[in-house]
Amino acid sequence: AVSNIVNLVNSNVIVDDWTLAFINILGSWEGNIQFGKPDLSVTEIAQSSPDPAEPGGLIDYQIVITNKGDAPATAVEVSADFDEDLVVPTELDGGEVVDGKVVWSVDTIGIGEIIVKHYQAQIKEEASNNDEVNNAASAWGVQGDRNPDDNVAHTRVVVYGGQGLQVGWGYPVNLGNGNQPPVDDLVY
Repeated sequence: AVSNIVNLVNSNVIVDDWTLAFINILGSWEGNIQFGKPDLSVTEIAQSSPDPAEPGGLIDYQIVITNKGDAPATAVEVSADFDEDLVVPTELDGGEVVDGKVVWSVDTIGIGEIIVKHYQAQIKEEASNNDEVNNAASAWGVQGDRNPDDNVAHTRVVVYGGQGLQVGWGYPVNLGNGNQPPVDDLVY
């Protein structure tokens, strides 16, 4: 029976994964042959509260992982690499902080299945005006991925206010609306 399976693989499998299929059949034959491959796609959304973001405020991150492939993805690690200098994770939705990342383990993401992970981070009080809070979310399974280019998504939130905020950048501000004379001196 094994020789028939090997002949089937050797004669009929003409894809980029024939070696993987051949090893799987000989290594752990359980009665099903699977030649597909997962294709995890990651999207990330960041929303600050208040909006615009400011020191002490919160950023809610939503990470959406979709398996667009033709095989389930197993032993998937979803991670969010956050900016340790500017934020502190506060709510982790079952994840854990490991080496500057929020990490979730997912057993299986089925064909066409969508999963969503959330976490929240607080912007540190010492954040300065125009600081950029960068985040990179990713998902990887043990089988590899048909299209690894869409396994990582990035977001950026710009902090408004905080240290270094200057109105008018040291120059006099001249405010006026067509009916009233402009204000010559503005105290800030």
